[in-house]
Amino acid sequence: MPIQQMLLGTGGGINYAVGQVVFDGDNVSQSWTVPADVYSISVVCVGRGEPNPGQTSGDGGALAWASNIPVTPGATLTYTTRAAHDKTSPPSGDSILSGPASGSQAAWSVTGTSSVNGTQSSTYFTGTPGASRGGNRGGNGATALTNQGFFNVTYLAGGGGAAGYSGQGGDGNPSSWSNNAAGGGACSGYRGVANNPFGSYGGDRAGGGGGVGLLGQGTTGDWTDSQWVAQTNGWGGPGGSGGAKAVNGATNVKTNGGLYGGGAGGGANSLGSGADHEGAGGGIRIIYPGHERLYPSTRTADES
Repeated sequence: MPIQQMLLGTGGGINYAVGQVVFDGDNVSQSWTVPADVYSISVVCVGRGEPNPGQTSGDGGALAWASNIPVTPGATLTYTTRAAHDKTSPPSGDSILSGPASGSQAAWSVTGTSSVNGTQSSTYFTGTPGASRGGNRGGNGATALTNQGFFNVTYLAGGGGAAGYSGQGGDGNPSSWSNNAAGGGACSGYRGVANNPFGSYGGDRAGGGGGVGLLGQGTTGDWTDSQWVAQTNGWGGPGGSGGAKAVNGATNVKTNGGLYGGGAGGGANSLGSGADHEGAGGGIRIIYPGHERLYPSTRTADES
């Protein structure tokens, strides 16, 4: 369901509506009508985090933003978002906003992709929407390291963190940890260790990847936060830019990614308890007027 707020401001003799709207959950090719007195928008789209197929953790969702896109009051924009998903072969989790041509602006789309397999996507934008834009990948998931050492322990893989506004999400890593989130992106989940005879860093699920917020670029997720210290299980990744921290890894706990776009944590085995953890849902946020409120960080907080 969309959440929308609006008020009116005046500038240059024109009344410009001021507001924002958020779309999340399962919405496929739904429509949004541009309100009266709205002549430009800025938008951020975050793709759904990937679920985990057993011992492999999920990728974090990508993030794409575009600012100062010309629109016409009464025009119809089309959007798609996807809710959290816990199956190993889910439908596409891309978050997409598209619009018709308006003045000098050609028909356009902005897409926060669900998974780009560790590379920057070439499909964040069509029609070069707006005056400025940027896109970044979510963190990669990883595969557990099994039968390690004399005791045949399994090092689990944390979920990939959601992308940031000017940098990538943190990559999952069963060998130790990753701290390569950047630009307001979320941190990956931290591994757990299964079949561990010493009882430390135990459990059978790694932490999910952190999510990213929709209110513009903020602080990057960081595993050195005190919440990561002396954990006995895999630890959920801190969010970036106000996104949600992911679920901690523990026995019989689904290690879901954090909103928005966090990847699911990996399990100790390929079936049963090791599979079907949720990648967090994606989301879209539109703010206006787009010539005054611009991603990644100019007047991107809620205004009501």
